[in-house]
Amino acid sequence: MKTVSLVTEKHGDSLFPRDRAIIAALKGLIMNDQAYMHMTKRDYGYEKIVNLLNASINGIKEAMAITPAEHDLRVYLALSGLAALKNWKDLRGEPEYRDLRPEGFDPQAELKRWCVVAVPVWEKFVKEVESMGRADADKIKVWWAKRLSMPQACR
Repeated sequence: MKTVSLVTEKHGDSLFPRDRAIIAALKGLIMNDQAYMHMTKRDYGYEKIVNLLNASINGIKEAMAITPAEHDLRVYLALSGLAALKNWKDLRGEPEYRDLRPEGFDPQAELKRWCVVAVPVWEKFVKEVESMGRADADKIKVWWAKRLSMPQACR
């Protein structure tokens, strides 16, 4: 994170738009990686991990907001947001992470909380993938839909 701050402070305005977006996305990408690490190490509680995942998604949204409309990086950023959602989905639902969930954990309430974040991320992803205009766009969409149970899970 320190590197991101240093690059932004020193070169912020002189970076090309793509580079600025990648630097902005780095915080979110790192936070998703940290969340996954804490999931596997089981050294953080559920809420701390969810906070990292939310911060990751917000960082990726910020990067998306400064990425030029037709840039291919947008698809990468959209996929990165889905990766954070997948970690959260696993955390809230997979048996291997049961010990991280708080006492009184309510799966339905947590699904609703997840959906508040997941729906806009999913919609952005669909928009970006469909804008690719490639034959494999549907395959990519179907693959991620299966992994996340989207959009059905949030209806």
